[in-house]
Amino acid sequence: MHDAANRKREGWIFRPALLKISRRVVIGWVLATPAIVVFLVFKWYLIVSLFLNSFQQLGLFNQHHWVGFANYVALLHNPGFVHSFIATLIWILVGTVMTAFPPLLLALALQGAPGKAFWRAVYFLPGIFSWAMEGPIWIYLLTPDQGPIAKLFGLLGISEPNWLNNPHDIFFVLGALLLWQQAGFLALFYLAGLANMGTDVLEAALVDGASSLQRFFRIILPLTLPTIGVVTLIVLSQTFSGFSEIYVVTGVGVYQTTQVLTLWIYSNGIVAGDIGLASAASVLLFLMTIVATYFGLRNSEGTTP
Repeated sequence: MHDAANRKREGWIFRPALLKISRRVVIGWVLATPAIVVFLVFKWYLIVSLFLNSFQQLGLFNQHHWVGFANYVALLHNPGFVHSFIATLIWILVGTVMTAFPPLLLALALQGAPGKAFWRAVYFLPGIFSWAMEGPIWIYLLTPDQGPIAKLFGLLGISEPNWLNNPHDIFFVLGALLLWQQAGFLALFYLAGLANMGTDVLEAALVDGASSLQRFFRIILPLTLPTIGVVTLIVLSQTFSGFSEIYVVTGVGVYQTTQVLTLWIYSNGIVAGDIGLASAASVLLFLMTIVATYFGLRNSEGTTP
């Protein structure tokens, strides 16, 4: 009898706590429901629809019929898609190399600079504006016969370069512009990594007489490898999905050179109306991004001290 009474008493004691916890859980789910609905509708629903559309031939007024893997087979025999695939790989390589690593040097320069908060804001400022605003400015600056930068070469006795319409230089120009826009934002990641590094090892190396290059390559660079991995993943996602910077800045003369997969998908899906073929290309681009992200995360975790 006493045991039954004690259990009943304990039940009455813990019941308010359980009710309080369950009320918190319910309130949490209610508050999270709008975000969950938006995520499911605008993410997973669109992804599932994309996969389904890639196996269909879609026409006007939502007319469609199942074609299986015909769209994927057509992609492999489409010279424009193959060329865009190669252009995407080139853009990913050039954009990642030119954008992921220089912000580390900027972070080192800003780390102990006087008025570093001001300079951080200055370098971060270009990342606030969209390419729709910045692209025309760069087109004006780099256009021969009227652009100030091109005219500067003329004043120095050098023929005015036409970077925006030169197929051999255009990806390097786009990489430089992407670096200009993202350098301040990416430097913040490196500054956070440098702040967590500590100064004991650097001070010990300085006492031992290590030069600046030795401290950079033997201490700073190895200890910032995890941060480099995170920054590289961010740049990879930007280059994989790169559209606006290429669409806005690229000239007509290099359109075929810079027609990466996102532009090819836009031209064939939105402009030409071949939704099934564009969906198949989008699925391949999506899978490429997943694979690159997986190996990037795996390598980043492997370099963590």
